[in-house]
Amino acid sequence: MISLIRPLLAAFIFPLPLAANIVPDYFGKNTKYDYSEHMEINVPDDEVRDKWKLANRIVADDGIATFEWIPQMQKLENRTEILTVQFMAKRLKDIKPSTAKELATNIYKQARMQYPELRWNVLKDGETDYLYEWILPRGADGIDPQHEIVRIISTDRGFHRIAYEKRVATLDAVTRKIWIDRLASSPLLKY
Repeated sequence: MISLIRPLLAAFIFPLPLAANIVPDYFGKNTKYDYSEHMEINVPDDEVRDKWKLANRIVADDGIATFEWIPQMQKLENRTEILTVQFMAKRLKDIKPSTAKELATNIYKQARMQYPELRWNVLKDGETDYLYEWILPRGADGIDPQHEIVRIISTDRGFHRIAYEKRVATLDAVTRKIWIDRLASSPLLKY
């Protein structure tokens, strides 16, 4: 009898995630800023459950939020992979950048000055929806080699940035395609 009850209790006490996505949780944070839109990263529910854990959650009063997921058995400081969902609010005093493309261009210019060996590939060149990857094949200044795929979306409220990064010189072709497809198809939700 106990063997029959245990799975039922587990289902109610420790329910499986309902969403098949990496979802930032802004709820329950009392902030002055109204977070009324967010991005999710399309990831199969079994992978969310079995591989990833939320390692960092920062939701600030000023409209800046960062959520980071890493493999379950790792720590943030020595992770091998990371998924990131960020939001940066636009403010009236902010003039530039005003679009996703302008923000990505600014990031590229700064990164290129700091890391001359940086490789940068634009995967989707849109003003408000910009997908790119950057590769630091040998690492630099104490940073491990890394390959990151990033999507930035700009709205009238701010910038949404979602990313997958792995600490390798170059992603294998299959992993690269999976994460390009996942980020490209990830939804922007408004409520």
